[in-house]
Amino acid sequence: MLWLARAARRVFDEPAARTAHPEHGPHFAGYLTDLLKPYGLAPHPPDGGQSYGEMGAALIADVVRPDEPVDLLVLAFAVPDVRPGRATATYLSHVCPGAPLAFAVCDQGVAAGFTALRIAQSYPDCRRSLVIVVEQATLHYELPAPAPLPARHAGVALLCGDSGVARISSVVIGRDDPVASSVDKPPGQPYTGAWWALAGELADPTPRRVVVADRDPVLGYTCSSTVDFVGLEPDGVARVSAWDWERPEELSERMDTFLVDGATCDKLEEVARPPFDRAVLGDLGVTGVEFAAWKSRHPAALASDVVPLRAPDAEAAPGRVYRVDGEALFAALDICEPLPFADGSVDWVYAEHLVEHVSLGAGIDWLTEVRRILAPGGVLRLTTPDLATYVDGYLAGNTFFSRHRKRMRAAGLGPPMPARRAFMFNQIFYLYGHRWLYDFEEMCYALDAAGFSSEDVRRCSFREGARPDVADLDRVLRNDESMYVEVVKRDT
Repeated sequence: MLWLARAARRVFDEPAARTAHPEHGPHFAGYLTDLLKPYGLAPHPPDGGQSYGEMGAALIADVVRPDEPVDLLVLAFAVPDVRPGRATATYLSHVCPGAPLAFAVCDQGVAAGFTALRIAQSYPDCRRSLVIVVEQATLHYELPAPAPLPARHAGVALLCGDSGVARISSVVIGRDDPVASSVDKPPGQPYTGAWWALAGELADPTPRRVVVADRDPVLGYTCSSTVDFVGLEPDGVARVSAWDWERPEELSERMDTFLVDGATCDKLEEVARPPFDRAVLGDLGVTGVEFAAWKSRHPAALASDVVPLRAPDAEAAPGRVYRVDGEALFAALDICEPLPFADGSVDWVYAEHLVEHVSLGAGIDWLTEVRRILAPGGVLRLTTPDLATYVDGYLAGNTFFSRHRKRMRAAGLGPPMPARRAFMFNQIFYLYGHRWLYDFEEMCYALDAAGFSSEDVRRCSFREGARPDVADLDRVLRNDESMYVEVVKRDT
C-alpha cells in the first residue's frame, strides 16, 4: 500500500541557468540544430525555458531530508526538456539522497504523472518513492502535433512510501468516460495542475477522500487516482493525529479510528464462502495466508484481518473471501476463532506483529489452528517484538532505544517518544493493544504447545528464510525491534 508522506510544489521564474550561460548557450544552440535537422525542423532562438534537471534538484531539496534515503525516483513530463541531451532521471538519482533507482515517463501527456504513481505502486518494498512531475513553458521548435503548452514553468514532488499522511488507494488510466475530480487544477498547468492541487490538499488534515482526475485532450487518456486522508498532521509527520504518550487511552482511541478509517477500498467482490479446502483455494490461486494485512504483497496470498474491509457499497462479511479492487484477495478472520480452512490446505502462513496482541493461551490456540491448516512441509513465519532486545536496551543502556525513537519519528508514527528508559520498556508491554511479549525461548514454548516440534523452530534474519517469497513480506519499518521465527510442519 502506497502512502503520500509529503509534497512540494514550485514555480520557476528564471530561465535554466546552463542554457542562459554565455559559454554554454551557443553549444546548446548548435546541439539543438543538429538534433532537429533530420526532422526538417529549425530551432527557435534558445532564450528562456527550463531544465528538468535543475527543477527536479530544487524539488528534491524541498521535499527530501538528507537523512531520508529514497529507493525509487520517477520523473514524469510531457513537454520536452529544454536540455534534451541529458538523461535527467539518472542525473537526479545522483542528486537525491539514497541514489535511487530512476525512471522517466514521457510522451503520455496528462497520463505521465499517473503512470509515475503506478510505477511507485509497483515497488511496494521501497521504503520511500519520489514522484516528480514537471513542465516547462518554452519550446525551441514546433511540435509535430498540437498539444497544450504550459503558461509557466512548474513542478510538483510527491514523497511516497509505507507511511505518510494519506493512502493512495487506486490509480486508473484508460479511455473510459471522464471521472469527476474533487480538486481544481490551476489554469496554465496542463500537466502538473492536478498534482499541484493535490499537494495543496496536504494543508488540510480533515479525514476525507480526494479524487485526482484528468483527461488528455490529444491522446484521449482518462486518468484518476483516489487518495484517502485519514485525519493526519498537515506536514506529514504523523499518520495518526498526535497524542500524549503519558495518556495511553488517547493513543488507543486514535489507533481504533485509524484502523476503521484505513480499512477501505473501492470495490469488494465476493468470490468464495467457507469451508475452504485445497481445491477451492487452488482455484483462487491461493497458496498461503497472510494475517494482519488488508492487502498482501505476495501474489498467491489470501490477506486477512479482524477489521473487515469496507467499500462504498459493501463490507466484508466474516469468513468469506473477497476480491479487492479487482486484484488481491481478502477475508475478515478473527484469530481467536477456528479458522475456516480444511486440514493441510495451505503451504505457508505469515503473520507480522500479530501474536503479541492476544493472550498466551489464545496465541497457542491460534498456532494450533495454523499447524492444522498447514500442509506437511508447510512453513509458518512469525515476526513479533523481541522481548530480549527491549531488556538489553533497558539494562545495558545501549543505543537501541534512541535509534528506535528516531525511526518511529521518521516514519511519521506519532509525536516524539519520551527518552526515559522506563517509558521505552513499558510502552512495548502496555501500548498498541499488546497482551503478551515473546523472546525466542517463549516462542519455542508456544509453538511446542501448539504441536510443532521445538527442534524445527529456527530463528531467522530479516527477509531470510526457508521460503524467500514469504520472508520477503517482512517490512523494513519494524526490523530493528523484531524477532523473526520460522517453523516447518513435519510430514508426520
